[in-house]
Amino acid sequence: MLKFRQMKRIGIVLFACLLTACASKTEEEKEPEAAVVQKSEEEVKEQAEEKEQVTYDMELPDQYWTDFMKVCELCEIDVQKVHGFDEAENWGNGERYSFQYQDETYQVDFLTDGYVRSLSYQSAADGLWEEYYRRGYTTGYQMGYEAEGMGDYKDVIILVSCDPEPYGEMETLNGQQVIRYHLPAGDYRVTAKTGESGLYVETVAIHEEEGYEVADVLQELVFSAAGEEAEIAVREGECLFLMADTIVELEAL
Repeated sequence: MLKFRQMKRIGIVLFACLLTACASKTEEEKEPEAAVVQKSEEEVKEQAEEKEQVTYDMELPDQYWTDFMKVCELCEIDVQKVHGFDEAENWGNGERYSFQYQDETYQVDFLTDGYVRSLSYQSAADGLWEEYYRRGYTTGYQMGYEAEGMGDYKDVIILVSCDPEPYGEMETLNGQQVIRYHLPAGDYRVTAKTGESGLYVETVAIHEEEGYEVADVLQELVFSAAGEEAEIAVREGECLFLMADTIVELEAL
């Protein structure tokens, strides 16, 4: 009887030791699993950060990216910190995108050939939009240029029908508001940015013919396709009038 009790006691002790060993083994097995979970979370975080870092590059169409980076460089905007591109309503002659930079909202307008037409930001103080850059307009931070190669720029003027900037003035002719562009006198090479467009070089002075207010047309350019070129001469007392749906680039000769 005593021997049986001793054997029973030994069995209980052995069973308790076995349970303790199993429990220890289970805890040891859990530790690597926890480490794997923790590592997985860190990897997910790193991947998310990498994805966020290149978001700007992924969301802006490739045809706009090259000139956008050059404009950012001119405006001292760190393109690596630009993020959150969002396609906005078109501005009429091209696409428009908004993006975030240093906790402020910016807006960039593109021409149909992929060049930046203007860059604006929304003031945090009053919510109004302020233009930061416009191609062909050289006041303040704005530096108009056309890229010929990396680091090689030349000044140009971009004119868009129905937009008075730059050089445009609103005038009333025959009871209607029109825009005429008073460029500095000189010779220009004109390149069409859109097809089926054109312009007139005409006198600033207006006279009346058959009851209508008219200017004397000195030269007429008509383009049938984007990329076509022609030359014009603008003298003192002369200005430009753009045909509908016209975007042209003018380079001083």
